[in-house]
Amino acid sequence: MARRGLSDIAIRNFKPGTVRREIPDPGARGLYVVVHPTGRKGFAVRYRFYGVPRKLTLKGGISLVAARKLAAEAMHEVAAGRDPSVTRQEAKARAADTLQSVCEEYFKREGAGLRTVEKQRSTLTRLVFKSLGARPIGSIRRKEIIRLLDKIADGNGPRMADLVLAHLRRVMNWHAVRDDDFRSPIVRGMSRVKTKERARTRTLNDEELRRVWKATETPGPFPALVRFLLLTGARRSEAAEIPWAEIDGADWTLAAGRNKTKVDLVRPLSAAALR
Repeated sequence: MARRGLSDIAIRNFKPGTVRREIPDPGARGLYVVVHPTGRKGFAVRYRFYGVPRKLTLKGGISLVAARKLAAEAMHEVAAGRDPSVTRQEAKARAADTLQSVCEEYFKREGAGLRTVEKQRSTLTRLVFKSLGARPIGSIRRKEIIRLLDKIADGNGPRMADLVLAHLRRVMNWHAVRDDDFRSPIVRGMSRVKTKERARTRTLNDEELRRVWKATETPGPFPALVRFLLLTGARRSEAAEIPWAEIDGADWTLAAGRNKTKVDLVRPLSAAALR
C-alpha cells in the first residue's frame, strides 16, 4: 500500500524485517525505499526500457529530496530513449579514465621495458597529479597542459618542463592507441628548450682529458668509475650498474634491458678498462 507523507524521518523509522523490502515513494514515479534486514536503507528506481524491467540503484547516504531528483532524471532518460543504467555505467567508465589511473596502467603494462619507470612516476606525482591527476584524460585540454608547463618552467626550469612533457606525450600516445575516442592534446612546438639549444657543443680536449685522468689517481670506486667512463665512452648509469654477469673475459655484454637500442651490445674491454 502506498504511504503518504513519506519523509526522511519516516524512512529512518522504517523497521527492518527478516527479508529485503522495497517501499514505493508516492512522491516520485518509480522510486522505492529499500530496507535491508540489517537495517541499512537506500533508494532504487524501477522502470521499463523497451518493455524490459530494469532497476537503477542510487548511491547511498542521500536524502529523499536528492533521491527524488535522481529518479526524475532517470525517468527523463527513459522518456528520451536512453537507459539510465547504461548511461551511469558509461559515466563511471569515463570517471575511471583519469590521467593518474591511465599513467598507472601504463607503468604497470610497460614498466618492465622502462629503465626509469620509478623516476617517471615520481616526477609526475610531484608536478602533475596534484593539478591534473584526478581529471578524466579525455577532458584535459592543450591550454591546460601549456599552463602547467609554464608553472613547471618558472619553478623548476625549462628542461624539467620538457621532461614532464615527454612523459605525458608518451603516456597519452600509448592511451590513444588503446582508446577509439581519445586524441592526445600534445602537438609539436610545445617544448620549452629548442633542439638546437639542447645539442651539446662542448667536448673535452686532450689536455683536459689528461687532467681528469690525473685527478682520478686516488683509489676508490668513484675515481675508478670516472676512468672506466673515459676508457669505454659508456653512459654513466650503464657503467655504474654493471653486474658481474655482464662481464665474460675481455667482453662486456650490455643487456638489452639496460640500453636504448633494446638489444644486447658486446663491447670488448681494453686491459686498462679491465683493471
